[in-house]
Order: sequence, then C-alpha cells, then structure tokens
Amino acid sequence: MNATQMRTDNLSHVQWRVRFLKSLLKVHRSIPQWNSYDWLLQEADYIQRIAQAERELTAKGG
Repeated sequence: MNATQMRTDNLSHVQWRVRFLKSLLKVHRSIPQWNSYDWLLQEADYIQRIAQAERELTAKGG
C-alpha cells in the first residue's frame, strides 16, 4: 500500500468515526436517565471535539 492510499484510508476511517460518534450522541440524548449534569458537561466536550474534527477534515478536503 502506498502512502497516498494509506492517507486516503486513514481519512475515510476518521470520517467514519466522526459520523459514528455523532450518531451515538444522538441515541444517548434519547435516553432520559442518561441526561445527568455530569453527562451534559461531558457531552458538550464531545460535541466540541467532533466539531473540531469536522473542521479539520473539511480543511484537509474530507
């Protein structure tokens, strides 16, 4: 596997991970007993990290 193919594969995997985490957060929000204050703080951190990852992917052409 050449370097270009490896980068493409890595980028695809990162894109998949970001989509997966977004869907996981969506499911998590639908379960009322998981909406504690501590979780809301952690969720806010996850949302910021996902947004940053999406910005970086966009900047890299993903």
